[in-house]
Amino acid sequence: MKAHQEELCYEPSTNDVDRAMEKIRLILEHSGEQWVRGKDLMVAMGMTERQIRRIAEESNGLIISAPGTPGYALAESPSDIEKLSLAIDLRIKQIKTEAKRVIQLRRRMRELQIPILT
Repeated sequence: MKAHQEELCYEPSTNDVDRAMEKIRLILEHSGEQWVRGKDLMVAMGMTERQIRRIAEESNGLIISAPGTPGYALAESPSDIEKLSLAIDLRIKQIKTEAKRVIQLRRRMRELQIPILT
């Protein structure tokens, strides 16, 4: 199995996720910045971008990011509304882009007369 495939299959334990989430939370909290670049978190955590993203996904919205944001941020209080709104808006944009792509691919399948199974 190739390294990137192993990473895709990696399932950290709940304790590993909780510890990593807390460490990321502390890094973000003490950075003095609104957003921390993913590359900086990767170095600080000794993790890949995919692993950091996975931890953020498991944080139930505490650690936020989205394609197009400056990095990762905390959403701990109502004063974080601008960061949350930006992440939500960018995620919605991503969803719309992906939905458009799915429609294009399904259209191509119909043109090729390939049955659509899902």
